[in-house]
Amino acid sequence: GNRDETLKKASQPALAGATFVNLGWGDTDACAALGKFDLVLGSDVIYSAAIVTKLLQTVSDLITEGGAFIMTQSFVYDVETEDAIEKETAALKIDKEVVVDAWSGIGEKEILEKYGIDGEQKGKV
Repeated sequence: GNRDETLKKASQPALAGATFVNLGWGDTDACAALGKFDLVLGSDVIYSAAIVTKLLQTVSDLITEGGAFIMTQSFVYDVETEDAIEKETAALKIDKEVVVDAWSGIGEKEILEKYGIDGEQKGKV
């Protein structure tokens, strides 16, 4: 759509070889048609624990062995969503690293406790 064309124009020439697609989570046919990528980026793609399985299966279908999925969020997940992410990354053998540099306060206490981060450490994680 227009958004994809705008992204392509805005990123040239730095990302001239990049592929921009709107993709439904769990659409294995679309993933197969696209092929595999060394890097997949996503931003604010999880708003509910219910979509975690389909999202991570899609990512697994798209990344090459040794490839990376970098996902950013503008908010902290609730515990249910964090647990779903843990479960699915383990099931799909996706290595997961949590890097935190901003806090919205939503579910912060639970996330800090789950990952054993104290108040002194949270800005350094």
